[in-house]
Amino acid sequence: MLGCVFLLLSLWIGFLIEDYIEFFENKTVWLRCACAITTGSMFATWIVFGLSFVFGFSKSALYAGMICMAAYAAYEHIRNGKNFLWFKKNVLQQKKISFVYIGLLLYVMPFYLFGLWETNTGDIVYRGNYTDFSYHLSIVSAFVEQTRFLPLDPQSAGNKMSYHFLVNFHSAILCKGGWNPFLSIIIPQILFSFALATMLYYFYLLVLKTETAVLFAAVLFMLGHIGFFNLVFAFFGHPTLQNMTFDPMSWISIKEQLLFPFFNFLNPIINYFHPQRPFLFSFPMALLVLSGIYSSFKQRDIAFKTFFLLAMFVGLMTLFHIHTFFILAPLVFLDALYLPWNFRQKLIALLPLTLSFWQIYLILSQPKVPGFSGFDVHKLGGGLVDLNILDSVF
Repeated sequence: MLGCVFLLLSLWIGFLIEDYIEFFENKTVWLRCACAITTGSMFATWIVFGLSFVFGFSKSALYAGMICMAAYAAYEHIRNGKNFLWFKKNVLQQKKISFVYIGLLLYVMPFYLFGLWETNTGDIVYRGNYTDFSYHLSIVSAFVEQTRFLPLDPQSAGNKMSYHFLVNFHSAILCKGGWNPFLSIIIPQILFSFALATMLYYFYLLVLKTETAVLFAAVLFMLGHIGFFNLVFAFFGHPTLQNMTFDPMSWISIKEQLLFPFFNFLNPIINYFHPQRPFLFSFPMALLVLSGIYSSFKQRDIAFKTFFLLAMFVGLMTLFHIHTFFILAPLVFLDALYLPWNFRQKLIALLPLTLSFWQIYLILSQPKVPGFSGFDVHKLGGGLVDLNILDSVF
């Protein structure tokens, strides 16, 4: 019950925050829901995470977090009249839906709906290339139990947990609120996958304007991913493929290249996005921020309050998915300098860096076990290997 109340409060907070996002011309209930899921989940998780430094990660922190969210909702109700009547009039008014959008939902969401299930004995089982799901599940458990990493995490076994993605902390909050581990994982994934498909559609529509162009772009995005680069690597001679003859005229040879290394050309969602829980959360948020940046650049105008929210989203992204922060922060900085604001307003460009500074410090300052990859994926082994291209090693 407590987990349900937390989730509903976070969604309501998301709708209240979304109302300040003004760069989309015709908001539908689907777009508003996607924005509310991402923004509400981010702020609700951060509130409980911050309070956990005071109360410890306990039900006290969860109750205090929900009181803070309820207080903000009351403030919006008293000052701006944002109540259920406002919700019905503004949020539920536009329900237009297109076949292209439905197609994206049907393509993206089933992978997250049916990729894992719970057996009669309570075991959580997964299918597909869900290679790091057990890792994230154990992190959720480590948050809930406030214990050290379990032996199934070879990188961190025996060490006390400090930071490993706030999207897992979000699931841990739901566990602390009474949900079982399976529901705490699958329900957020369903919500975030809906947000991913929705934000992808509306970002394309914002940029490309027509449904035909959106359909073409979505197909290119879904089908033209890792497989293309694998073929390029094969042409130049990938060191681990040196004993494998690449024959462009042979389907067997091409298929071997497309599937290397573990990524399927025809199904990047289930094999690339699917196991990445932090990326599944951050990708819809990134599309939201990019939509705002694109609109402000195109019109050379955006409400300062809206831009402040975008900069805050980026700054708070660090502990959710730091690579997304690294990509978006420079774009926000350059966009703030580009907009016709005075010097004091342009200082908003530093907000993402200001918010992320202590988060990055937290990551770098924590004791690391031998072999901790940090920002160097190569240390994981078997990941990024050198490419010998034109006698030069990358």
